[in-house]
Amino acid sequence: MWHGRAVVNFHLTATLAFMAGVALLLILFQLGLLLIMLTSAYAVALILLNARRVMKGENYSYPLSLAIMSPK
Repeated sequence: MWHGRAVVNFHLTATLAFMAGVALLLILFQLGLLLIMLTSAYAVALILLNARRVMKGENYSYPLSLAIMSPK
């Protein structure tokens, strides 16, 4: 069950970073745009990399994600 929590934590972290980028668009356009671009590229890269690892039966990890849903 840990794997499901890791995926949800990663997606929640990516969503929070994306929302912060959208908020920064209103204040500091260039910084907000940079944060959105970096968050999107990082999320897509990790999703594809970890999908490939899962199909091969290897372990996967999501670095830089917040532990929003911690194990029981």
